[in-house]
Amino acid sequence: MRSSASSASASAASLNAPNRFVIDSFEIARDLAEVAAIHRSYSGRFNVTAVRDDTAWRANLKFAGNQPLHPGEGSEEYFVVCRNGGRIAAYARVARFYGLSMVMEYGYVAGAGGMDAMLATFKCLGEEASGVPVTSARIGDHRRAAVLHSASTPAAPPVLVTHTAHDPTLEKALDGAGCPVAHHTDNFYMWRILAPDKLARRFAIAPKAASARAFEIFADSRSLFWTADRF
Repeated sequence: MRSSASSASASAASLNAPNRFVIDSFEIARDLAEVAAIHRSYSGRFNVTAVRDDTAWRANLKFAGNQPLHPGEGSEEYFVVCRNGGRIAAYARVARFYGLSMVMEYGYVAGAGGMDAMLATFKCLGEEASGVPVTSARIGDHRRAAVLHSASTPAAPPVLVTHTAHDPTLEKALDGAGCPVAHHTDNFYMWRILAPDKLARRFAIAPKAASARAFEIFADSRSLFWTADRF
């Protein structure tokens, strides 16, 4: 079955984003607790999102994005956090996906500051993908930003692919900042109900009806399953 639509933008580099933030490279020992809290708060608001405890997070960091398109292209994800002062206000994880830069997960804290931080993060990623000078303030090790480029397909368009349909407020902010998104149907998800009886008890309906209801939820644009959890 298909998932809800993914989205793409070719104009993230020109985002009119605030410049008071600093883009830093993710460090697991220092940043995981804050990032996990943002994930619980942001992604946890939507149906279908995978729940991660500390063990699941550490496992996910090892396998998410490890799907290189061509031998030798590399598979390390580019993981950045956006700092507002000393605190993380947003984060994003990028991998190479079918020759394009896939923002396979992101999140931001509630409030205007978090939204602005998310815009600033997308701007930085857009600049990297476009090969233009990065104007965003950055600290840390950003060598993995090379994942936004492909030596094997140098003519690939500087498009960022991600998921935004679940978050119309973010889409409105992106559009208002000069970065409209275009939706496309994502046919790469494969779902199967492994325990229909348990699902039926959860929904308090018959197993067959519960399975049908689950697939309705999967396909709803307001549901969210990150690319980071596919692998």
